Amino acid sequence: MLMINGETSLIGKRKPLPMEVTMESNTGFASAASSWVVDHKRRILVNVSSIIMMVVICGVMGCFDFFSMKFDLSRLTEVRYWSHIFCRTVCLVCALNIGLNMFQPYAEDRNFLLQRDSLRYEGLIAMKEQKSFESFILIDFNVAEKKKAWVAHINKKINTLGRFAKDETRMLWGLPKEKLEANPNLKETKAKNHYCKKRAVYEEMKTDEWMNANIEALHVRTFRAIDPSIFDLSINGREKYSGYKLTAHSGMARGAKTATSIMMMILISMMITVWYMEIDEQMIANNVIGWLSSVLNALMDISFVLWQFIRGAMYATKLVEDEIHRPYIDRTRILVDYYSSPKTPVADFKAKDNAIVDNANSIVSKMKEEAEMAKSQRDMAKLIRMRDDSEKRVHKDDNFGGKL
Repeated sequence: MLMINGETSLIGKRKPLPMEVTMESNTGFASAASSWVVDHKRRILVNVSSIIMMVVICGVMGCFDFFSMKFDLSRLTEVRYWSHIFCRTVCLVCALNIGLNMFQPYAEDRNFLLQRDSLRYEGLIAMKEQKSFESFILIDFNVAEKKKAWVAHINKKINTLGRFAKDETRMLWGLPKEKLEANPNLKETKAKNHYCKKRAVYEEMKTDEWMNANIEALHVRTFRAIDPSIFDLSINGREKYSGYKLTAHSGMARGAKTATSIMMMILISMMITVWYMEIDEQMIANNVIGWLSSVLNALMDISFVLWQFIRGAMYATKLVEDEIHRPYIDRTRILVDYYSSPKTPVADFKAKDNAIVDNANSIVSKMKEEAEMAKSQRDMAKLIRMRDDSEKRVHKDDNFGGKL
């Protein structure tokens, strides 16, 4: 039951279905089973792919009892060999991308944190003031991030320097100042020590005074300055403005689609004509070993295609998290720093941010409820179909006029 405009809506409320009470235990079992499949999807994919690979490995190992392995470098000069490699590679790449394309929308829909963070980002970016934001990014944020990258770079140099130094030398660097003042010889030894002198230079290069004086000359390979104009583009780097479509161009669209289809059909026809498969009847008739080898190669190709498809399906979640969700998180962090700085154009930012977060959480909660409701309705519809099928089987007449 949802609240819409202050009124109670009966969306999602339904009448009890026939046999719903008597099948309550079956419903609970089906829901639990469906939830288990969703929660263990990754484990299932890993196990299935592992079984496929084990079958292939066992098949290859078993073939050694019937076949002998040969290595012939002259095959590398054959056009047929490279055409086979090319076709196999194209098929594997296509299988990987098919798995990605099929499971990426599902991964985006199921990533409710992505939905929440995207809503929060849209709320924050709407309050941005262009001039103050550019000043914050170019003068404050980029400089601070460059200092962080420089300190990390120097820390790596210090770590490399320490790996080649003796323990006594590192202990000499760590001696307190009071002990050095009380022992002039020890102080002189530290002043002449190569590790201590280089370590002192590195520590000086990490201070704010040194970095502020040399910030323009610092060069760090890992640092990439942020262009404030990137926030005017969408997450995928495209323009946010798509314009208005005020006139119809159905004829041009149909012509463009027809031309594209013609080019595609010509290309496919050329590929089919040039690349073709033929059955070697003589090999099948006279050479059983060759036929078994062909079957084995076909099974291996199918197994590799399935493996690439499973890899694509498993990578979809990581792709969504790393390439779609991560930019929203990082952009939001920068905007929060901007609105928390003295250059913010927004008064009482924390209260407005909390309101944006509460609204995003509310919307995502409704999305979760709708997803769970749709899932329960699908499960119930499946149970009803199972019940109807069982009733049909129970009341089916046999060939002698009786009931089965």
